[in-house]
Amino acid sequence: MNYKKEAPDQPALIHYNLLRKVLGWMGILFPVVLFAGSYIHGCDHIQDSISAYYYTRFIPVFCGVLFCMGLFFITYKGPEKIDDYATNLAGLLSFCIALFPTLMNDADRDICNSCLPSSSQTISYVHYGSATLFFFTLSCISCFLFTRSGGAATDEKKLRNKIYRGCGVVMFLCIALLGLDAFNVINLSHWLPAFLRPTFTFETISLWAFGTSWLVKGEAVFADGSRSYKLLSSIF
Repeated sequence: MNYKKEAPDQPALIHYNLLRKVLGWMGILFPVVLFAGSYIHGCDHIQDSISAYYYTRFIPVFCGVLFCMGLFFITYKGPEKIDDYATNLAGLLSFCIALFPTLMNDADRDICNSCLPSSSQTISYVHYGSATLFFFTLSCISCFLFTRSGGAATDEKKLRNKIYRGCGVVMFLCIALLGLDAFNVINLSHWLPAFLRPTFTFETISLWAFGTSWLVKGEAVFADGSRSYKLLSSIF
């Protein structure tokens, strides 16, 4: 494998790590900001999905974050071409999620919703397909691209690889569970408290897994020789 080893003293790497951290925090905070902001503005319950916030007063935040994420993904340049292809695809899919909104039943409108008309069934299919492929692409990036190494893996790198794979598996499982629920194979509502919406919950878990993976890749924690790894080692 022709893998270009990253050197900590390269200015470009500092930029890439900052980009990774920004993407990580955006993924983690995205559902939190949507719910908290809507709650402050009078919406006291969770929407059916993260995508349903398109129809709330927080549509600028919903679309703005997705466009920012898409731009960051496309701007991101990895050590190999496959990294660029994967992140470019994730960026384009992020744009599609924002541009092709999910379907909304007008009967479900309440104080949380704005006056936007619902999308068509065809547009919603594009949205669902884009969202599914988006999370699947992020899962593959975490499991297969982040885990590569240019030489002998350090103890810290081995730990990071476990986190990458764990986050990738979590994202994949969430996609699978939501798919099974959509086709009525299982009923996720039976697993959760009444106030939680299954799609929103598992999409949030997926975003948190995605965010964690990118924060670790950005060396926010568990970098080679970092205090966080030494602290963990001293505990276990």
